[in-house]
Amino acid sequence: MGKFFTIKTPDNHIIYWTLNSKIKSDKLVIFVHGLSGNQSIRIIFNGAKFLVKKWFDTFRRNLYNSSIEKARELKTVYITDNACDIETLVKHFKKTYIKIFVIGHSLWWLAILKTNPKNINSAILRDGSLDPYDWKKNTLSIKNKIVT
Repeated sequence: MGKFFTIKTPDNHIIYWTLNSKIKSDKLVIFVHGLSGNQSIRIIFNGAKFLVKKWFDTFRRNLYNSSIEKARELKTVYITDNACDIETLVKHFKKTYIKIFVIGHSLWWLAILKTNPKNINSAILRDGSLDPYDWKKNTLSIKNKIVT
């Protein structure tokens, strides 16, 4: 499912990615998988399929893969590297899309927080380790504002 592409990063790595599109949309959703995941894990793969049906283009990528030339490797990648990669992608796609959304899963949503948010319209930060049925326990209250 999707078309495969590559983009070179400022530090000479290559981002291998998959673009899913039913029709050319002006809205893009970028998925950022978790620490042990990849672009084909169920939540991201099915999320991409669902959003394409709702007229969004979706972008999925593997944050690291030691078997592909110039791809990042888990043992040498940092959150700041992935933040830089997300900024590279957003800058690349800003030429084509009016709205860009980012969905981060598990540990690597922290990379989204390290990016410059001015070109991102919205972000969803999802941590699968939190119990969705006990949201009060997993919610931090800061000066009467609820942050999950």
